[in-house]
Amino acid sequence: GNLDSGAVRFALHRYFVEHHGWAMKGLQPAGGAWTHSMSVTPDVRQLVKFIVPTFLVERTMKETGGDGVDIAWLAILVATLQHMVKGEMMDYLFFVFSAFRLKTGQNLDEANVDRIAATFFAVYAFGTDLEVST
Repeated sequence: GNLDSGAVRFALHRYFVEHHGWAMKGLQPAGGAWTHSMSVTPDVRQLVKFIVPTFLVERTMKETGGDGVDIAWLAILVATLQHMVKGEMMDYLFFVFSAFRLKTGQNLDEANVDRIAATFFAVYAFGTDLEVST
């Protein structure tokens, strides 16, 4: 049978936690309900990525006429979300390489690899608007 939106969110949540260690807002057990009461303050970074999983599930439910989602649609949602996350990680990595004026195809020494990794994790945690203060 087909899955309703709650079951789809649960299935996606379990998949991403088990296969990647990812916990995405909108797919967590509380579901997408948090997006209805969320207030947008200056400390909320990259709001879109937090709303997209819920939006995709709800849009897919509408696309199927409210009859639920079958295994094929579930696979499409998994692939779409994986692609989005991997694309975001690549954007961060390219940002870091550009910040250090490095080319992505060049060989790197250990010091540059360490510097890129540390900066990548900072960008991942805090976004690409890294202000340098002295």
